[in-house]
Amino acid sequence: MKFLAVFDYLSYEDIFVVGIGFDIAGAFLLAKGLLLPSRQIMNLSATYFGFNPSEVVARVEDKISTYIGVSALVTGFLFQLLGYVLDLAFRTVSPASPTRALLAAFGAAVAIGLVRLIYPLVLPTWRRRLLIDVAHYDQSGKQAHPYGAYLLAFGGKLHMQPALPNESQEAYSKRVWRVTTIIEGGPG
Repeated sequence: MKFLAVFDYLSYEDIFVVGIGFDIAGAFLLAKGLLLPSRQIMNLSATYFGFNPSEVVARVEDKISTYIGVSALVTGFLFQLLGYVLDLAFRTVSPASPTRALLAAFGAAVAIGLVRLIYPLVLPTWRRRLLIDVAHYDQSGKQAHPYGAYLLAFGGKLHMQPALPNESQEAYSKRVWRVTTIIEGGPG
C-alpha cells in the first residue's frame, strides 16, 4: 500500500498540472502538423507531373499530427476545467511541499509521455486509411475506388513491401494495402 501513500501528497488541484502536460504535448504535435520542415518547403516549390507522392504522404502525416495534437490540447483543457470545478466545489488548503510539486510535475510528464506513446501507435493505421482515401481522388473529384498507381507510389514512398515482378497494381493493392478493388493506373 506504499503506492497509495503517494496520494496523501496529491490534491485535486494537481489535475491542473496534468492538464498543462497534455497541453504541452498537444501543442508540440499541432505545431509539427503546421510548421513545415525546410525539406518540405523545397518539395512544395518543385513541379511534378500529376502528383507528388512525397508531399501527399507528408500532408497526411501532418493531418494526423494535427488531429492528435488538437485532441491532446482539448484533453488538457478538460483536465484544467475539471481542476477548476473541483477547486470551486471543494476548496481546501493543501500544504505546499517539494514532494507535492515533484509528483505534480511527474503527472505532467506522464501526460506528455502518454501522448508521445499514442502518436506512433496510431500513425500507421491512420496514415494507411487517409492515403487510401486520398488515392480515390483525381481532378474531377472522388472516385468509387482508389487508383492503383497512387497506392503503388505511396507504398514506395513509405518503404512498404515493393511490387513483385510482373505483379499487377490490383494484386499489389490487395497484398500491401488490403484494398480489393482499384482503378488500374492513374487518372487521365
